[in-house]
Amino acid sequence: MLDKYISQCEFLSYNDGIYDPEKEYKVTGYVKPELQLSSVKGDYKYLDADMLYRLHGIDSKREQVISELSNLDDSYFDDAPDCTGYYAKRQEPYAKHGLYVIELSENICRKFEIKHVPWEGGFNPAVSIRERLVQIRASKSRASLRRMEMKAKRVAEKQRKLL
Repeated sequence: MLDKYISQCEFLSYNDGIYDPEKEYKVTGYVKPELQLSSVKGDYKYLDADMLYRLHGIDSKREQVISELSNLDDSYFDDAPDCTGYYAKRQEPYAKHGLYVIELSENICRKFEIKHVPWEGGFNPAVSIRERLVQIRASKSRASLRRMEMKAKRVAEKQRKLL
């Protein structure tokens, strides 16, 4: 159940829109990950209070991500219909949310000595999300460095003009 949810978060952490052939461009609508706790057959009494709290907190954290994305200002949609700013912004919260669920899943597996069954073809959404977060952070660092370089150039140019 958590693996499926993690996989949905992983998909959104890389996704940059779904092409709609009728509209002939990418659409910003998407299927949000959904956790069906009511369908779980098992007894929660074996989970300690922290794990139970974190498990039930997945839905509220999901709602926080959805709310954050629904409240973005128009600048994220300036290059419509591509909306590259929006997709870049959407990827990070879903990657972070997926990591939250991954860590909970790993804790549950450790506590109950559950051996994780690898996905077909060796795909591992947990590894993929962690790699994606590294990529996102690296991209942000490069962008920050470029901004600092541009500012330094502007300041240097201004100083040259004063001399």
